[in-house]
Amino acid sequence: MSDLHGVTIAFDVDGTLLDPDGSSYRRTTRELLASVELGLDERSAWEAYESIRVLGRAMERLGLANANHYRSHPEALAALYILYAERPRLPGGIRISVQIRNVIRESLAKLDEALPDRSDADWRRRLADERTVRSLLKCDVGLGIFRDEVRRVAALPRIAEWSLLYAEIERRTPVNDPRLLLDALAARGAYLVVISEGLAEAQHAKLARLGLTGLFAGRALTTQNAGDVPGLDELDRALAPFLDSPDDAFEAQRSAELTALWRFRCIASLWATKSPWFFGRCLHALRIKPAAPASALRELAVAFAKAWRTEPLRFVMIGDRYDRDVSPLQELVGPEACLTLRLRAGRYADEFAETELPPDRRPSHTFTNWSELASFLANKLCRSEIPSIALPPPIADSSSLVPDVVSAGQDSPYEAVRLIARAVAQSRA
Repeated sequence: MSDLHGVTIAFDVDGTLLDPDGSSYRRTTRELLASVELGLDERSAWEAYESIRVLGRAMERLGLANANHYRSHPEALAALYILYAERPRLPGGIRISVQIRNVIRESLAKLDEALPDRSDADWRRRLADERTVRSLLKCDVGLGIFRDEVRRVAALPRIAEWSLLYAEIERRTPVNDPRLLLDALAARGAYLVVISEGLAEAQHAKLARLGLTGLFAGRALTTQNAGDVPGLDELDRALAPFLDSPDDAFEAQRSAELTALWRFRCIASLWATKSPWFFGRCLHALRIKPAAPASALRELAVAFAKAWRTEPLRFVMIGDRYDRDVSPLQELVGPEACLTLRLRAGRYADEFAETELPPDRRPSHTFTNWSELASFLANKLCRSEIPSIALPPPIADSSSLVPDVVSAGQDSPYEAVRLIARAVAQSRA
C-alpha cells in the first residue's frame, strides 16, 4: 500500500460516513410517518416530509426550526401536520380552514423563492433579495398565521411523542462502520478531517454515533463554525434599520461604510454554507493550524491570512453531493488541483448524473456504493496521483472582503468593520 503522508482526506458526514445508501434515513422516516395522524398514504406522507425539509430555510427565517438541521424537532413536525394532514386528528390540532392553509402555502412559496441563492456572492443582488424577504416577514399575513400555528401545535403532547419516536427509531437503525477503513488510512499517514454542512453540535453527535469522536477531535470543520463570526449580532443590529427603511430612504442613507458592512455580512453568510468561500476558509485553517483546524476556523483571522506553507497541500474531498461537496471546491482551486470522490448513492443519487456535467467539471471518481469507495481508498489511492494546491485560494484574501479605505489604520480588517458597525448603531440611537 502506498504512503499517504502529506495527504489530507476530507469526508462529508451525511450520506457518506453516516448512512451512505440512505436506507437508515428512509427507514426512520417511513416508520415515523406510518405512526403519525396525517391521513396520507406512504408516498404522499414521504413527499410531505421532504417538502418540509425543502422549506427549512424559510422556516428558519420565521424563527422556527429548520428541518434540515433538526429532523424531528416539534416545530418541523407541527409544520408537517399543519400543511399536510388531511383531517385534524390531534386534540387541539388544526384550527385553520382549507382556504387559509392554501394562503399559508402560497406565502411560504413566496418567501422560499425570495431567499438568496446560498452560493451567490453578488452583494447587490443579495441586498435586493434581503429587502424583499424582510418585507414579506413584516407584512405577509399568511406567514404570521403559519408561525403562530406552528408554535401552538408544536406544544401539543402528541407532537412531543412523535419527536421522541423519531429519535428512538433512528437510534435502533443500523449504520455502516467506517472505522477500520479510517484507521487504515491514518496508519498510512493520511490526515483525516470532516468538512460538513450544518450545525456543529449535530455533526459531532453523528460522529459520536459512529464512534469517531476521538479520531476527528479538533478536525470537524462545519459551516456553522465558519459562519458564526464574532460580533455578527452587532453587525445585524447596525444594518437592520437601513434594510427595513423605504427604498428612497435607503438609497439616501447608503454610504461606503454601509456598503462595506453589507458586503461583509454577505460573505459571512456564504461561509455558513458549502460555498467556495467556505472551502477557502477550511483550506486556510488546515494550513494555519493543522493540528486543530476546527479551532482555527472559528478565528476570523483565518479569512485574512496570507501565510501559506511552501510545501503543497495534497487534498482529497469525499462526499455524496456534487453541488455541495465537489463543485464548490473545483470552483475554488480548479478541477485539476484536487481529487474529488463522489459517492453517488442515497437520496441524492439521481441528481447531477455524470452525463449531465461537462467533462472538465466531473468528479475525479464516482462510486455507486460504499464498498466500491472503501475499496478504492484502501487499495488504489496513491499519493503520487493526488494533485496539489500550491497557492492560497485568492477567494479568501482580505481585499475582496473589506475595502482598503475601510480597513486603513486598523490591525484587523474585521475590527474595522466592527468599529463602523458600532458607530452606525450609535448614530441611529
